Amino acid sequence: MDTKHTAAIVSSRNWDDLRQALDGCAQVRTLPALDALKALPANECPDLALIDFDDVRETLNGSPLARNPGTCIVFVSERNEPDAMRLAMRYGARDFLARPIDPRHIEEILNRASGSLRAAPAPASEPSQARDTQTFTFFTTKGGAGKSTLLANMAFALASERPDTRVCLLDLDLQFGDLAMIFDAHPRATIVDAISGGGQPDQAASCLTQIRENISLLASPAKPEEAELIKSHHIEALLRGLQGQFDYILIDTAPSFHDVSLAALDRSQKVFLIVTPIILSVKNLKRVLDVMTNSLGYENDRIEIIMNRSDSKFGITRAEIEKLCKRKVNYQIPSDGNLLVQTVNAGAPAVCVSPRNKYSLAVTDMARALCGAPEPAPRRRGLLSLFGKRTAK
Repeated sequence: MDTKHTAAIVSSRNWDDLRQALDGCAQVRTLPALDALKALPANECPDLALIDFDDVRETLNGSPLARNPGTCIVFVSERNEPDAMRLAMRYGARDFLARPIDPRHIEEILNRASGSLRAAPAPASEPSQARDTQTFTFFTTKGGAGKSTLLANMAFALASERPDTRVCLLDLDLQFGDLAMIFDAHPRATIVDAISGGGQPDQAASCLTQIRENISLLASPAKPEEAELIKSHHIEALLRGLQGQFDYILIDTAPSFHDVSLAALDRSQKVFLIVTPIILSVKNLKRVLDVMTNSLGYENDRIEIIMNRSDSKFGITRAEIEKLCKRKVNYQIPSDGNLLVQTVNAGAPAVCVSPRNKYSLAVTDMARALCGAPEPAPRRRGLLSLFGKRTAK
């Protein structure tokens, strides 16, 4: 944020650490109670309101916390309690900060609040242009096929094609989702919090974890047992709410035809089936294709096949897979196990860490094909390559 922004600390106590963090970033005022914030005229409402959750928890009654819907609400608490965090999110908080306060968390909140202010809706006289969202779901019937890692790298590849591209990842592997871990992210809210508001756009947006400036994640539940709370109608509402806010929504699914997965598949423009060069994977691919084309009635051109670990020296070839499944393999992604293990452990996608690696290049080529980007210019070869290898005398 810059100094043209305004912030209010709403608390009966002193929050000197918050005031110091905001110093130089915004014009700060202190308000003793939530009623004082609500009483402000619309033209005096702050851009950012840091509200003492422990002060106001008992007085929350469902009414707006500020007269200006553009005010970014952040709750602050002495305790890091999941129930308190969820309740805060239900009341429209964009974030939740618990003591002891880590300066890095304060900086993260300030950056995200600043981003939300920059991305605030334009005035009615200047309507913002809704994005033509494309929804892609990645599916496989077995774990260990590299689906989640591929999806994470695809998000970065798509987001890098144009500076204004916005990508949202939705982790629907509800019991054992890996996307937050792959990004080394620590979500303060998950899909459980997002559905508490009925999947409304503002509620869903407040529960997103920012991975990069133009990449967001709606994480899977923090506890496996919370998966039972998510139903197919929640997914349909979430996807409707996110529609128009992003260029691409990439959905990771559990390896089963659960009603939640089916809700995502039904609303996807493309379904990507991951196959690896082993006979069990190919057998399951044939079954999935049969279900999708015959039972679910999906059009053939809506389904595309990705052969992961395509350069394996052992196993079934691409030609054999195509013959067995009577379908074209649309994309081949070679393997680089050492690189992927290192990047997943580091929480950084391979396309960022090693963009010229064969895995990264294949993912980037697929991203270009999906977004219709032109083919890049051929890579220039070094002078030594013009003369070939020198032979020993």
